[in-house]
Amino acid sequence: MHAEFCPSCGFRRQHGDRFCRGCGEALTGDARAVGPIAEAEALVARGLLDDAIARVQRALGEDEQPGLLVAQATLYLRRGDTVKAERSLDRAITIDPGCGVAYAYKGGLHLQTGAIDEGQELLDRALALTPHDLNVRIKRAEFWLRLGVLDRARDELREGLLNGGGSPGARAAAEALYANIEKRRRTSFTRTVVPLQAPGVLKRLFGRTRTAPDAQIEAEA
Repeated sequence: MHAEFCPSCGFRRQHGDRFCRGCGEALTGDARAVGPIAEAEALVARGLLDDAIARVQRALGEDEQPGLLVAQATLYLRRGDTVKAERSLDRAITIDPGCGVAYAYKGGLHLQTGAIDEGQELLDRALALTPHDLNVRIKRAEFWLRLGVLDRARDELREGLLNGGGSPGARAAAEALYANIEKRRRTSFTRTVVPLQAPGVLKRLFGRTRTAPDAQIEAEA
């Protein structure tokens, strides 16, 4: 019998849910992942990143779950090891093709390498799979923030926070990012479209690909 609430974030589940509407974790077997992830987070808080990675690896050796693989990927990202992080995310998706948060983190990795179109496609897939996952909204906000589209970044966070889900840590991160974006909107110029070197994104936003001599178009917020 499944718990009425998600053991990861406490968000109330509904009948038939396979994934938590608050944090996106799988609702089958996820109770076994909560302990190792919490222990890893405690180790990170003490500055013991390698020990945290080892703790998650031991848990994966006993029960390979998508949630643990995503947690492993985030730890690798903290260490700057993007190759191992992507491998963990790919494995999570292989085990569970509906793991939206894994697609979201992969989208963030693509953005870091300049593959903007591919990154947005992955982030769009993540949102379609888990529209109530606050972590997905955070990654989407980071995408728009990296492109300088502050209004879109703010709207992603607002929508995610209004849903009422997410772990306390995720909500604190989202609220801090939201406040930072609001401050930037008040004190700076805001790009309202994406850089022109991303034709696929432009086509989705405007219905056609624009060309211009400038590297980007900016408008006052």
